[in-house]
Amino acid sequence: SDEGGFIALTHRWKTRRVVTSTGANGVMTTRTVVDNHREELFEITLGFPFVDLSVNKSFDWGRDRVRFESDDFNRAFSVRCRNTKFASDVFHPRQMQFLEQARPSTFEITGGRMHVPYDGRQSTIEWWLEFSTAFFGRVPEFVWKDLGALPPRLMLRWLA
Repeated sequence: SDEGGFIALTHRWKTRRVVTSTGANGVMTTRTVVDNHREELFEITLGFPFVDLSVNKSFDWGRDRVRFESDDFNRAFSVRCRNTKFASDVFHPRQMQFLEQARPSTFEITGGRMHVPYDGRQSTIEWWLEFSTAFFGRVPEFVWKDLGALPPRLMLRWLA
């Protein structure tokens, strides 16, 4: 489908493990421990083609890092993309200025989905949806043509 959307959820689960220990007297004891886990997930389905890239993704040292004309931007943001020209087209001066003002923590676009950090709050969902609209709305029209796509309708208001 060419419709975008999102999913936000809290995944809770339990695991059981057996812990065996030997006391000072040499007696072995076994007990079952239950661990509670929680993971917050938030993903935006784009509904349009886009090249994979990441911004400020941790544990992604050095690989495919794109450097831009702005040293301030390069210090504040680590953009990774295998297609350097595409990254340069998307992260033009107006987009860089927007990111410097918005200060997103981190996000990654892979396989037509935008993965973002989530803390379980409604306000976080709203912030990321507004951010993604503004981010993709600042992608130049020629980039959409190169992707073989029309700019997403909701984001046309950002194009100037």
